[in-house]
Amino acid sequence: MLSLGKCKSLTYLDLSKNNLTGAIPVELFRLSALSSGLDLSQNHLDGPIPQEIGKLESLTELDLSRNDLVGAIPDAIGSYTSLEYLYLDANSFQGPIPSTMSALRGISILYLSINNFSEQIPRFLEQLNLSSLNLSFNNFYGEVPMKGIFKNASAFELDGYWRSPIPHRKNKTFRLY
Repeated sequence: MLSLGKCKSLTYLDLSKNNLTGAIPVELFRLSALSSGLDLSQNHLDGPIPQEIGKLESLTELDLSRNDLVGAIPDAIGSYTSLEYLYLDANSFQGPIPSTMSALRGISILYLSINNFSEQIPRFLEQLNLSSLNLSFNNFYGEVPMKGIFKNASAFELDGYWRSPIPHRKNKTFRLY
């Protein structure tokens, strides 16, 4: 991976499904032209997301799904002003969804399912212009927000591991497994 540092014009990097192991190499975050996307999904990467991830603030797509990543989502992800697609599903992230993600005003798709997120679903998710949201199979509790993406039951998923009743919504159904 060290030789990737010489790719000064690289805008998209897809290393998905390569059986990569170990921590996410911090050298990836020195690819300053990387703006279209970084896909490290479906590998065996482990450990936390490095704080250096904040250096790629012009990314439009970040896919770290289906790895063995742990810890909290770094606050630095909130500085991604151009991010449209964020896939962090199927890892072992924990804690709350960080409030810095409220700055992701261009985000369209956010997948955080199959992790260990806890606490209440943050209200700032109502304010984001999301077309699809998946929070399934986490450890959330409390009420489901009622505005924004949450008004459209077909645009978000909250299956599994819910620790309090889902409020009744006219003409909306919620599946809990």
